[in-house]
Amino acid sequence: MKKPINLLFTLLLSCLITACSFTQNTPITENQSQLKLQRQNQLKHITAFQITGSLSYFAEKSRYYGRFYLKQTSYNNYQLKLTTPIGTSIFSLNVTPSYAEYTDNKGKTYHDVNAEQLMKNITGMDMPLKTMTKWLIGYSNDLATDKFDNAGRLLNSKLLQANQTWDVSFNKYNKVRFSGSNIDLPTIIELNNSNNKLRLTISNWKLN
Repeated sequence: MKKPINLLFTLLLSCLITACSFTQNTPITENQSQLKLQRQNQLKHITAFQITGSLSYFAEKSRYYGRFYLKQTSYNNYQLKLTTPIGTSIFSLNVTPSYAEYTDNKGKTYHDVNAEQLMKNITGMDMPLKTMTKWLIGYSNDLATDKFDNAGRLLNSKLLQANQTWDVSFNKYNKVRFSGSNIDLPTIIELNNSNNKLRLTISNWKLN
């Protein structure tokens, strides 16, 4: 009689453990979803900021490494500057929703309505500038397919621009003061496609 009793006890214990596990895991999943949505709503309000850091870009025919400074006054209104590690100007790029101006290290200016195409034509750098001000802050391109951590922060995303798919990885976050509280913003971002690799290491965030 011991074997049937032991078997029944084992089955009951297994069911109890499974039920407890399900009960404990469900709130965690719901909480993660809430954190993800809460973060995305917070990020929507970040429209003006300044960042500094280092940039490295690798492609088959062009390579760049230096310090960068980006100042955005409103969505898709920004100035991007790239210098050598010792501070010598490489270029500056001023962008509005309908206009882009590139200035080289000799002061010569170039203009186009498409910032991405302007950069590519002059420097050979192929960068997803159209949505840069969103992926820089870790804003999700697709909540259903993007990957997030337990705090609701974006870890991996895919961008489709100019018929190219970019894989974007957010490898590190730091806390930044915003609207009376702290918010985690990316400090190491890597973007890759079949032909290009871009890495940004952000040393300072300033939110306006």
